[in-house]
Amino acid sequence: MSTPFRTVAVDLGGTSTKLALVEDGVVREFRQVPAQPSRGLLDCLDSLATLVDERWGTVGQVSGWGISFPGIVDPFRKKVLATAGKYPDATEADLAAWAQRLGLPFVVENDANAALAGEVSGGCARGETDVVLCILGTGIGTAVRMGGKVLRGAHFQAGVLGGHFKTGANGSRCSCGGLGCWEARASTWALPALAGDLGQTSGFPLPPAPWTGFQALFDDHRRGDPLARSLVRALEDEWARGMATLVHAYDPSTVILTGGVLGGRDCFFDSLGDKILRSVWTPWGTPEIRVPDDPRASVLLGLNSLLKEALGWELPRTAAAR
Repeated sequence: MSTPFRTVAVDLGGTSTKLALVEDGVVREFRQVPAQPSRGLLDCLDSLATLVDERWGTVGQVSGWGISFPGIVDPFRKKVLATAGKYPDATEADLAAWAQRLGLPFVVENDANAALAGEVSGGCARGETDVVLCILGTGIGTAVRMGGKVLRGAHFQAGVLGGHFKTGANGSRCSCGGLGCWEARASTWALPALAGDLGQTSGFPLPPAPWTGFQALFDDHRRGDPLARSLVRALEDEWARGMATLVHAYDPSTVILTGGVLGGRDCFFDSLGDKILRSVWTPWGTPEIRVPDDPRASVLLGLNSLLKEALGWELPRTAAAR
């Protein structure tokens, strides 16, 4: 019997952190804990290592760790290069030294790139070579594969900054400092301002507690709240503009939509798909829009596959030796 390939996968978020024990592409154990980015990256990782050891007793019994980070990452030097206000010590953190204390190999990757790796390796885009992934949630994250390779660019920014494409001339000031960014016009952190602006122009009253997340917005949409319904339609327009830009920029055959927004898929998905396809010019045909079977697992499974690849686990011995 072959030895299973087991990974501790850590999906570091701004709001919550997902932990999993992944074995040969299957999530065996899962836990979600509140993120504490103000504590710093290394402090959080130390706490997570202790938690993993106490809960699963596996720190020394796995093939390695995989860590995803919501920022710009150099996966080859295993460094965080930039972060928009999360984990203030991240760019100075010596992740290699931290992993050395555990005595285990590790990979670190941008969270959207890791999610796309999970869907390409065994999810809704398995085997696809030209794919764009879009995460709509607290912010907007994107990742791109072209010709079967991750798009990275000269400074590891290519593909992952789709949330900062300009989709309008105004909106809230974005975390990057710009105006008109897609993220500032269509993610959850922008909802209170978006609802306020729409309430003023439409005359619909604001809810007692302005929406701060998609789930509450979709719940009110299902109840027939007129402002919630108008806001979802306005968000659809923004999402369609942004995703059409991704299609024009990267020419994918497949677009993956994921993130917290899928909790309200019944409220918008069909009409969003129609708006995206009406917004793109693709003489070759139409890109297919897909959603993951288990969106929370995409990053975790991706980290497992990336560590396998890094260690040459699935390669023939002669290829691994080269």
